[in-house]
Amino acid sequence: MKLIYKRISAVLIVCILVAVVVYGVAWKIEKRKELHVVINEFYPRKEGDPRPGWIELYNPTDEKINITYWQFWYSGIYGPLTPWMYGLHYIYPHEYLLLGGNETLIRKYWNVPDDVRIVEMPTIAEPTSSSFCTSLRIEAASSPGEVGETVDEVPRERPLLSPGHSWARYRGEYGVDNFTANFYDESEPTPGYENHRVKENLDALPYLLAGLAVAGIVAVGAGVVYRFKIKREK
Repeated sequence: MKLIYKRISAVLIVCILVAVVVYGVAWKIEKRKELHVVINEFYPRKEGDPRPGWIELYNPTDEKINITYWQFWYSGIYGPLTPWMYGLHYIYPHEYLLLGGNETLIRKYWNVPDDVRIVEMPTIAEPTSSSFCTSLRIEAASSPGEVGETVDEVPRERPLLSPGHSWARYRGEYGVDNFTANFYDESEPTPGYENHRVKENLDALPYLLAGLAVAGIVAVGAGVVYRFKIKREK
């Protein structure tokens, strides 16, 4: 009997390992299919704050993406602004791109890497003298006048931030656009480079549970077959 249990345990362990590997591969493939340009972080300047506001876009894909005729809508109804108006045509693979009112001021007050592009779009970065735009939506279009398809959106409803804090997207959450679930209050903004936090994602838990269930069934089945075989041999 002890030998039977040892063999069942061995089969179960192997099946669990296989299930975990399959789960990891499947989850990565699914997440990869959803990748698109995202609003990765933004700093909402407040009245009296010398630090300029900015918006950070990030391209998590392996492709150079033409955004010439994309449309940026801000504060709910204003827009569209199109990148070509500001000399912006592409966002490169894995590039962090900043939209701001004044590049000189942004580099003065923020630790932005030298190789990060800053595109001056004052209307969208700081539309008033007292506050940052209240919402932002990016729509993809391939020609002038084309009705855009929403790529990412930060809605109007969000809590106020403490001075010096930014809204940052959890690292790796590039295939989703749910602002409430995928942004956090960042006390140390990271304009132009990777955000700090990684979200504990439980969305993939069903994959793992299904894999473990299959592993258990296979292990039990193997044990039953083995015991039946032993009985027949006796």
